[in-house]
Amino acid sequence: MADFPVKWYSHDMEGAPVLMSLELGTVKALLQTILVTGFNQKTVDTLTYDAESGEATAEVSAGHGYSPYQIVEIAGADQSDYNGQWRVVSTTPILVRFKIDTVPESNATGPVTIKTPGAGWTMPFESGDGLRAVFKPDNDAGSQCYFYVDNTDPATADFMDGHDYDSYRGAVLVRGCESVVDIDTRGHEFGDGLITKEVADTTNDTDERRGYRVVADHRAVYINFHDSYHPDASDSQSAILAFGDLVSVRSSHRDAFIILNSPEDTDPPPSFFGDFNQSSFKRISSGLMASERDVPMIFRALVSNTKEVAFRPDPYNPVVEVSDKVTAVAYDSSTGQWVKAGYVPGLAYSLSGPSMEDRVFLELDDTLYLALRHNSGEQPKYKSTAAGEYERPYLSLFNLDSWR
Repeated sequence: MADFPVKWYSHDMEGAPVLMSLELGTVKALLQTILVTGFNQKTVDTLTYDAESGEATAEVSAGHGYSPYQIVEIAGADQSDYNGQWRVVSTTPILVRFKIDTVPESNATGPVTIKTPGAGWTMPFESGDGLRAVFKPDNDAGSQCYFYVDNTDPATADFMDGHDYDSYRGAVLVRGCESVVDIDTRGHEFGDGLITKEVADTTNDTDERRGYRVVADHRAVYINFHDSYHPDASDSQSAILAFGDLVSVRSSHRDAFIILNSPEDTDPPPSFFGDFNQSSFKRISSGLMASERDVPMIFRALVSNTKEVAFRPDPYNPVVEVSDKVTAVAYDSSTGQWVKAGYVPGLAYSLSGPSMEDRVFLELDDTLYLALRHNSGEQPKYKSTAAGEYERPYLSLFNLDSWR
């Protein structure tokens, strides 16, 4: 069976969880739905196979809402060749087409369903009020770290100590944990930080719907929260939350990372995850020394041949070139040096090529990428006078095939 571990999600997908700026629990519910349970399950009326194209076609007469390049999960077919997760090739309002690996013996029978699957995580612990949860990537062979989310009322929450509530309305606490016994017993936490769904307007008392995009596999997740339900609004800004296992380069270490980044009103950062050189809100679980915890981290995007640090694409090269090697560099307090800790999974970096719109799919060297804008509108353009003046929107590329 084909393997599609990487999945992407968006607030405008049919049945996707709703994120509100102030309503308690919506961040936790979003993570539970996308990482664990999935959504938008539909009954399939017919499921047929075309031998010439190698494609299966699911008919959903009630309508489905799936999109090309999205991963869907088929279940319940008596002919097992149809069951599993597949990447959508094309759609009509009532048809979903996808390639399958083997030739089935017949068209499908049985109570067949189709849905948007979760990313393959579990939620081993949840508070009684449903506002706090611990999420577990499928990382038993990796860091074995957990992801804790506290979506309780920031007006009374302990995590707001030292913070001005008026500046953090809608705040949510997120942390990595090296061990968890229950929802209240967590060990060696790292990346202590707040995100706010209000993003740019933290004093707004109106509970408004927010946009988001998510890219995840079974061991890492990246979430882009927008301060508007319409991310293409001219004044839209975004906050970043990411957690998961690094692609390790050290045999004795299996590190997890956590990233938080909120925008400023001016001078947006040159990448989806803020200034690569800044360690603020970028942490890994442990360092070279086993006694170290909550270690600062920065990024490096390297050009394979020259080993030069590349922070901005070359606008004068019309050929799209991509580096999949975004390196996580951690601070070693014993030596005072920054050392390579691993690669950031799934995050690619555009080295050259024309400007791209938001949510563009690119196939380069048999690998599928998704381009996402950091922000939209007039603000998020970078300028450079080093090679002449130019402007392009901030983009990040995600490998949609495999991260490990």
